[in-house]
Amino acid sequence: MRVNNFFKLVIAIVVSELAGVIGSVFTISAIPTWYAGLVKPALNPPAWVFGPAWTTLYALMGIAAFLIWRMGWERKEVKVVLGVFGIQLFLNAIWSIIFFGLKNSGWAFVEIIFLWLAILATIIVFAKISKPAAWLLAPYILWVSFAGYLNYSIWTLNQETPVACTMDAKLCPDGSYVGRVPPDCDFAACPETRTIRLYYYNYELDRDEFGNTACSRNGLVPIERKIPITKTPIQDTIKLLLSGKLTDEERAQGIDTEYPIEGLSLKGASLKDGVLTLEFDDSNNKTVGGSCRVGILWFQIEATAKQFPEVQQVRFLPEEIFQP
Repeated sequence: MRVNNFFKLVIAIVVSELAGVIGSVFTISAIPTWYAGLVKPALNPPAWVFGPAWTTLYALMGIAAFLIWRMGWERKEVKVVLGVFGIQLFLNAIWSIIFFGLKNSGWAFVEIIFLWLAILATIIVFAKISKPAAWLLAPYILWVSFAGYLNYSIWTLNQETPVACTMDAKLCPDGSYVGRVPPDCDFAACPETRTIRLYYYNYELDRDEFGNTACSRNGLVPIERKIPITKTPIQDTIKLLLSGKLTDEERAQGIDTEYPIEGLSLKGASLKDGVLTLEFDDSNNKTVGGSCRVGILWFQIEATAKQFPEVQQVRFLPEEIFQP
């Protein structure tokens, strides 16, 4: 073999193997993970077979392309035939991207049909110039035919069928509800939660020596609740406090609160240098009047906020809110 032909052979094989290298970028990581979890047909070979099989087929493709190339690049028919060869090589690389990269076996099956037709066209045009080159592609089209069967089987075996679940609901610790979800109709996972304390008031715990309400922090009672884990736990906790939701059992223990107050809502919260600023909207002016009353309302919010270690001081806006 002349030196010129030797380099042509090497280039043809390298270019062919390059299609396999491109595909392997997507294949290597998908085989032990996504591909391993697929339902496969009975004739599916072990995963280790694919590497050596495709390496051999790409080498045969390269040799076949060389046999055509050495007939003379200046010949028009050689350029046309190698152009057809290039199209099928491109489709070969694209299949790996669709199947293993995009993990879409349905579109991969559509693509492999076009690949098979391109290989057949390549064999036909190769045979007109070099029959040995055409025969070298016979194992290739047979393997792709088998791969088409595997692709179709995997596609059909792994299609999800719609599952209708009952409309049951489960109450989560944070007060939200989750329903049943396919495929096994188990309850969906509840949101991740954290435990917080809401400080409400018990008048019986806050009496002076004469039995009168002392209107102090001594009457504050912590009630544990669970809230979803979010980026705004302090704000979420204060909003939950303002909802004033107490159970019958808690009320029977003497725990009480004036919350919720009509027209009162938390507009925003900001924390800087240990100072928590809470901005409220009190459209009905229900937070003013009576030093004992507004003091207890103030204490509940302040104690609830200060359970968070980063809060050292609580400031209310507008400043006239919770004033006697």
